[in-house]
Amino acid sequence: MSFAFRRHDYNLNEFDRCEKHGCPLMQVTAQAQPVCLMEWLALKAGERTVRDILPKDEGEYDLPALILDNGFMLPVVRAYPLAQKKRRVPPYLLPFLGGGNTAAVTDRFVGWWVSDLYHTRGETPLREAVMAMIRPPWKRGTTREDADNDRDAVLLHLALDILLYLLEDEEIRRYEP
Repeated sequence: MSFAFRRHDYNLNEFDRCEKHGCPLMQVTAQAQPVCLMEWLALKAGERTVRDILPKDEGEYDLPALILDNGFMLPVVRAYPLAQKKRRVPPYLLPFLGGGNTAAVTDRFVGWWVSDLYHTRGETPLREAVMAMIRPPWKRGTTREDADNDRDAVLLHLALDILLYLLEDEEIRRYEP
């Protein structure tokens, strides 16, 4: 598996924060402009279609990933189907609660598309998550108003440290030959 799937020891408290989203800002050199994680993720993954799946691998991280039509990888910690009739908690809290109704990340998601991206942050670094909402191809016309009632959608809890590594790697490559 890629080096990106190794465990990274980022201390989230050491990152400057984006004023708009509250997410980490990546700045690899003093001369570099800080890059907002969520804005970068929106450019890489927003409204992209899932092209392939990397299944769970036996290794240090043991996470599956979605490969998008531009080659970008979304590392998935858990997938939460939103088809439950009565949800007791808001979807953005699911990564912090764990367990519950989860979906396997399989090739059934090929052809689905990334409709929304979310960042949520609690009081501790363990209560911070980046999430993506994916929908089946026939839901391309879903509006924001309809999205809350969309029972076909799946919420993906993404691996924040892997995303930070991918952003850091991309930024370093911009400044180093």
